[in-house]
Amino acid sequence: MRGSVGIGLSHTKRFKEIIEMLIKYGFGYLLDRLDIYIPSGIRGKGIIGDCHDLPPAKRIVCILQELGPTFIKLGQILSTRPDMIPKTYLDELKKLQDDVIHTDFKEILCQIEEELGKKLEDVFLDFDQEPLASASLSQVHKALLPHKQWVAVKVQRPDVDEVMRTDLEILMWLGKLVEKRIPESRAYEPVAKLKELGDAMLSELDFSMEGRNIEK
Repeated sequence: MRGSVGIGLSHTKRFKEIIEMLIKYGFGYLLDRLDIYIPSGIRGKGIIGDCHDLPPAKRIVCILQELGPTFIKLGQILSTRPDMIPKTYLDELKKLQDDVIHTDFKEILCQIEEELGKKLEDVFLDFDQEPLASASLSQVHKALLPHKQWVAVKVQRPDVDEVMRTDLEILMWLGKLVEKRIPESRAYEPVAKLKELGDAMLSELDFSMEGRNIEK
């Protein structure tokens, strides 16, 4: 792929998933404008299905949902930025809900025990396996501490940190390509905006910061 020069080998699979999703929902022409060569095998997968007759804003929401946590969170943040997004798109992005499909409890259990360095039963008297809420980056479970106090335990989705950093690196690379090859985009400063959004998203991965803010 001509336009994929600069994407590390470790990012190639994810980059392929992103461009396949753009093609699937009818945005392959953007890749053409960026001069990203797409093999016929990938371009031939452009099956839009139920979204075929949807307006662009709705198709973008479909893309964000299918690409997972990073892109859902990006859409949620953008839905609060009328300074960056046209109203038609803003209204659709607002439909991205915080409640999403939750991670299987077996994965959450491993995450908790690895983080705490203890077995779950050594820390909690009771722990509800069904989450109270499930968001793009984490989910919350009700639990009972040894001194009989009920608490809410917020658990980060497994590997979400690595996935998000990979996605943001790919998006930053694409942003630079957009500025280089689509001159009219420069007025909107896509690279600077992506940097701002990426920093905001990464800060949400730091639960210790959130904990300090709660204590304050």
